[in-house]
Amino acid sequence: PRRHVATSSTVHVPFAISETRAETRLLSAGYRRLPAGHIPPTMVFGEIISAASRLVYRHASPQTEAVAGARARVDSDADNSGIVPPSSDPVFWKPAPLGTFAKYDDIDEKMQQYASSAGFKLRKSNHFLTEDESRTVFGSERRVERRGYWQCTEKDCPFHVAYTCFKKDRLYRFKDEKFCLDHNHELNTSLLQHDGYTLVNSERDLTPKEVTAIEDVAPAGMGMQKLKDYLERHFPDRKFTSTLLHRVKKKALKHRYGDDQHQLNQLMVDGFKMKEDGGAFDFKLDDSARLKSVHWQSATMKQYVETYGYFVIADGTHGTNIYGLQLLVYFVVDCFGKTCFAGYSATRSENTDDVDDGMEELGLKKKKPSLMSDEGPAFIAMAIKNGLVHKLCGHHYTKNGIKCVAGLADLYRPFLNDINAAVYDDVPNKKLDDMLDKAAKKYGG
Repeated sequence: PRRHVATSSTVHVPFAISETRAETRLLSAGYRRLPAGHIPPTMVFGEIISAASRLVYRHASPQTEAVAGARARVDSDADNSGIVPPSSDPVFWKPAPLGTFAKYDDIDEKMQQYASSAGFKLRKSNHFLTEDESRTVFGSERRVERRGYWQCTEKDCPFHVAYTCFKKDRLYRFKDEKFCLDHNHELNTSLLQHDGYTLVNSERDLTPKEVTAIEDVAPAGMGMQKLKDYLERHFPDRKFTSTLLHRVKKKALKHRYGDDQHQLNQLMVDGFKMKEDGGAFDFKLDDSARLKSVHWQSATMKQYVETYGYFVIADGTHGTNIYGLQLLVYFVVDCFGKTCFAGYSATRSENTDDVDDGMEELGLKKKKPSLMSDEGPAFIAMAIKNGLVHKLCGHHYTKNGIKCVAGLADLYRPFLNDINAAVYDDVPNKKLDDMLDKAAKKYGG
């Protein structure tokens, strides 16, 4: 059946309540129906909807809190609306007897959030459907929860919320037997509510899914703001403090890597294993025994270098990692014209000595290749030092060359033609000098 909250005006707000059998149980347990006419016609329609969604029954017993929706009171000394504003209870959602839900995982997450918001921890006990029942009823390959309950972890606490599965409807429902949200101990919560968000600043207030999410991304070296954004996208009603995330992230890294969170020992193990498998690995330390550079190459990369090492492309990252190391990447081009990885170096800067050491260790100088790079001086100096032919990357050349034509107006196209001829044509050094001198006189004035 459906009931209406009526006002002295003609506005009627429909509100669905529990079925007749459940209604009888609630009334016998001490609930009473919210009297009609308590909402004056001056209330806006939105307030009526809000009031109706908060209250249909009021429980008379102080020992039990089990109402459909958020908790509110209707007392004889209430204001002229007949509705006392909701309490300052920070919990937005709480379980109600006979409430239904489609998936166990969703309601378990809500129960965890409810518990953390209210300031206590849950333990749960579940019984499962058989594999055949799970596959037939829910189409799941894993065994699905059939019935169970949540209890408070405090000893002898009366908190008890049970559920059962209705296989015919493929729904779960909270059981009203032994349903109790009371506690016989003090609840501790550090959660703050503001503008519809829950501010989480304590580890005990994190749900298992939130902890798992932090542990999964911790090894990626994600910055604090990016980590916050990531979590708030997945948990939109929750916000997390930086100090909390720093602690949990640090614990996650220690749990995964132990005290050696930088994994230098593992780097050496993996590097020498790569070398034993036919690849290359080398590193250098500075005077303070800090890692100065490291070079590595898999066995497959080495085969590509030995076959196609006549032309090498090299480039370095713009920034550095958290250890202040810059990544240098080397490529060769195979017979299909595809660019293939040939090796890596991590150095403190893009300098000639480290580039020279890296190309030597990775076997990239054996065939006296042509080396193509951007305008970085380290690669050019290394090529000159080893007698290699250096080619400027067309992308970088074009990108930087275009910047030089501002203000040339009609001379824009002749300028590019002359410069391209000077750069790409195979001309003697003397002729090249003459071409550049003419270009300077022609376009420099």
